[in-house]
Amino acid sequence: MSQHSLANEWFLVRRSRLLLGVFAILAIIMTFAAVNGTNRLTAHQSTITDANGREATTLSAIAASLEKFEQSPGSDVPAVADPGAVGLSIAAHYAALDFSPLAPFAVGQSDIYPSYYRVTATSLLTTLGEFDIQNPVLMQIGAFDIAFVVIYLVPIFVLVLSYNILSGEKERDTLRLALAQPITVTSWLRAKIIWRVLFIFSALAIMGFAALLIVNADFNATLTWVQFSAWLVVIALYAAFWFLLALLVNSYNKSSATNGIILAAAWLILVVLLPAMVSLTANSLYPAPSRVMLAAELREASAEADAKAAEALEDFYFDHPEFAAPGEASQQDNNFFLQTLSKDASIEKAIAPLLQDFEDQAEAQQNSVRQLQYLSPAIMTQQALNTISGTDYLQFQDFQNQVSLFHDAWSDFFISRIMEEKTLTSADIRSLPQFQYQEMAAGPVIRTVLTSALGLIVINILLAFLAGRQLRRYKVVG
Repeated sequence: MSQHSLANEWFLVRRSRLLLGVFAILAIIMTFAAVNGTNRLTAHQSTITDANGREATTLSAIAASLEKFEQSPGSDVPAVADPGAVGLSIAAHYAALDFSPLAPFAVGQSDIYPSYYRVTATSLLTTLGEFDIQNPVLMQIGAFDIAFVVIYLVPIFVLVLSYNILSGEKERDTLRLALAQPITVTSWLRAKIIWRVLFIFSALAIMGFAALLIVNADFNATLTWVQFSAWLVVIALYAAFWFLLALLVNSYNKSSATNGIILAAAWLILVVLLPAMVSLTANSLYPAPSRVMLAAELREASAEADAKAAEALEDFYFDHPEFAAPGEASQQDNNFFLQTLSKDASIEKAIAPLLQDFEDQAEAQQNSVRQLQYLSPAIMTQQALNTISGTDYLQFQDFQNQVSLFHDAWSDFFISRIMEEKTLTSADIRSLPQFQYQEMAAGPVIRTVLTSALGLIVINILLAFLAGRQLRRYKVVG
């Protein structure tokens, strides 16, 4: 590849209106996607801020009431001194997921799984079963984010620039003139494609950095640059796949129209049809249990728990007479909260197998998608980008596990006081457990990203080998 060929091609690239048009359109779409992702994250943060504000107001009012009582012990005991009333009804803590810096880049499964939970001393089933009402049509269509632009639209721009990179020159009779110089087809083509590759990669890097500015990412955080670097590597591998595929198709010496049809069909199959088939296969092999059955089981378990509540409470007091309240009114209140807790525990235990089936099937679906992702570079890229952005299935499962552990601590705080019939103090309110989100371990994240990236690398190497072998047989005439 001569410096003269590179210089000539650079001159043509700089004057290409097609490249400028691609850059302009890509910039507009990426900006819109970044703004859309930012708005989603801003709405989430606003919801959490409002919820935390309501929680702080409630707890401050409870603490003020208890302080007033503590300063004047002779007055009536306030209702908020009852740990049962506060823990099971009045007070709640919002456990929220801290999204990663690149979360606006890929919605992933954040529109399916909750990013915050309202934790009370009631059953964990109640806590994890609260979902925001979403539009099912919008959930099925999916959100417009930067990952969508990369996976669906970047290949189109790459193919527009490269579908006739060799056939077009031959059809214009400029290929024979170019090869009249002491240069091979492979070297000449390498000089021709290198500027287009650099253009797309540079455009994606520049627009990605601009997207970081739009989403207000923390540039002082090391995680931001680690995620952004990984994001650039993955999309570079994905864009390289489409360049190499276009190069391979051109190497078979077909017309530009034929090349365009073949590459358009490849985009339709690899980006649209195969991902849909993989999703359908995962859902067919591991279907989720019937939610109608879950509702029926829940009603049956609730009715059975109501019928056996008195019997369970009698057994409890027989085994633990030290918890029996000395006062009739106090004992009546205590009985009510203990019945509520025992009923929740009974329902949770009754439907636990069915809930476990949901979790097992969801895990099996995700595993099947991870195994079938190698059928399409689009699936591998989507898997990697979701994981890098912290919006994949593993992230939300880890968050749910953290919420479950926090729920145990929050419930124990109130249940222990209900059992011992202790009234709450203002100090108790100030010492309530607080949820602290812990970043997911790096091991599963690295493994998931590397698995997808290595799959893209292997496919790219194979395409490069096949294209190089075919180009050595390329006939300039005929």
